[in-house]
Amino acid sequence: MKKVLILWSVLFCFVSFGQNKKPLFLTFSTKGGIIMAHRPFMAHLVQGNAYGFEVSLSKQMADETINGINSKYPLNGLTFEYRNFGYDAVLGKAFSIIQYQGFPIFQTKKNLVLDFKMGAGIGYITKIYDKFTNPTNNAIGSHVNAKVSFKLVLNKFTKKHHFGLGVELSHFSNGAIQVPNLGLNGLSAYVNMGYNFNKREVFNPLIKRYSILELKGAYFMVEGILSVGEVLPVPLDSKKYPIFASRLTWVKPLKSNLWNVEVAFDAVYN
Repeated sequence: MKKVLILWSVLFCFVSFGQNKKPLFLTFSTKGGIIMAHRPFMAHLVQGNAYGFEVSLSKQMADETINGINSKYPLNGLTFEYRNFGYDAVLGKAFSIIQYQGFPIFQTKKNLVLDFKMGAGIGYITKIYDKFTNPTNNAIGSHVNAKVSFKLVLNKFTKKHHFGLGVELSHFSNGAIQVPNLGLNGLSAYVNMGYNFNKREVFNPLIKRYSILELKGAYFMVEGILSVGEVLPVPLDSKKYPIFASRLTWVKPLKSNLWNVEVAFDAVYN
């Protein structure tokens, strides 16, 4: 009974969210592809075809804001992915949650849309390097990894449904918090179909818009990163050392708000 109530709560949230003025879409995708060995000494990891599936919830930013207008009503979404790498005994399987942005490259009046999507998130990989039990895996040294994804997808939207196909370039890496960290690159093709809680809006560039919020003046941004590097003075006596990097950036938006002028100062401690 408890599981039924939880499932009903989740579905009710989706339906309630779907009543929002912004179009909302639920998409299921299935994919197949290959792992790309980007180093010669990783060639042994390429054994068979990789496959997986995704479930995505996305919202179209169909509003009269800078982001909505300049990006032609883009998409924001959250994706759950399951996949393998074609070599289960050594590389295992991956479960990921990814947040992505989708930008229309072109869109017809009948809602045939070509989107470019880029996303980043976190993934859990079931098999990692172990010098005793899994020495063949020289790509992944930790279960938790970041995942980066780039997609090109063509979809046909009707009033209540959408379907299409696309290609994806993906990368798993742990940011050098644990070696080995060569990472895994994948190239996949996929097909998808889904349900529209609201009809996808068609951006019309010919409409004259008057009340678009503009960024004015200049502003500063401070960014930073902390990682760990493993240095091998001798093969059996490695030690970990902290790595720090920071950036101070001055940003000046131009009049069109499509471009910025930036000046940055980087500081790195290794």
